[in-house]
Amino acid sequence: MDFDSHIYKIFVPDVCPDIYPDGTDFSTWVSTGKRQSIYCLEREWLQKVIIKRGPELNFIYYKYATGGSSKQFQFNPAMMRICLWKMLRDGGLFLTKKSLVDFDKEVGLGDKPFDQIPMYEMIHYLLILSWEVFAKQKFSNPNIPGIIASAFDRFIEDVLVPVAHGYCGNILMLFRYVPLKALFSLFNSIKKPFTIRRLLKVIKPVENSFRDILPRPSKFIRKLAK
Repeated sequence: MDFDSHIYKIFVPDVCPDIYPDGTDFSTWVSTGKRQSIYCLEREWLQKVIIKRGPELNFIYYKYATGGSSKQFQFNPAMMRICLWKMLRDGGLFLTKKSLVDFDKEVGLGDKPFDQIPMYEMIHYLLILSWEVFAKQKFSNPNIPGIIASAFDRFIEDVLVPVAHGYCGNILMLFRYVPLKALFSLFNSIKKPFTIRRLLKVIKPVENSFRDILPRPSKFIRKLAK
């Protein structure tokens, strides 16, 4: 698993200068020698944290892949992207200035709601979220060197594990009451990137007329009725 793109963020002071130690000399911060030293440190400890937190990451993945079910399955569940989106919302997406569209673009591995998400892809998303929510605020595990690994470890402990334990699978309500085939057809009809503004343009009727007892159904309703 290559997570270098997350490590390289720390060499861009303009992204968030608050994460650097006080008095950092930015003119020498990215010098070749120091860059390589910091890169090796961050990469080594990020690998250690991912291995150390393997059981927790597996638990989080399994919990969201199965909709919070307590049953033991005779197969390996696969998480759908729509469940990953739910995880990001539960994990503090609202605390960032980014949308799910931004996360999909940054990871760059897909944006379809029913795509199968492997473990490494989930970790990519969670590293971005931990960077936004914890690393930029200097929240970290003081026992772990570096910025990326330290923030990620604490994010797993303080946010993701409690969230996963409390997840009740409320996204399954969507699957129960909404015709998913028609909903997916609606999703594909919206111009990318998918935004709430574009969704509203599709589901909102062109005219708001109260002259008829039953108003003309919107494009959204017509699609769901198919």
